[in-house]
Amino acid sequence: MNYKFNEGDRVRITKIDDLDFYCMATYEVGDVGTISTCYETDGRNAYCIEFDRRPCHGGSWAALEDWLEPEPVLIVCE
Repeated sequence: MNYKFNEGDRVRITKIDDLDFYCMATYEVGDVGTISTCYETDGRNAYCIEFDRRPCHGGSWAALEDWLEPEPVLIVCE
């Protein structure tokens, strides 16, 4: 399977349109995190994501590929 994102990529949630997949997650549109794992479910790409402000007690949250967009990297110069 070809994945749009890789482990370690920073991503932002842009939509949530499958409530069965979303299930009991607590992240929301606009949340940002880092991909920890890529996998396939029911023929769709999905990712485990460790969100910056939405900790998951027991690992990471899952999101579908089409819910995500890359988060621009902020470079700080001193």
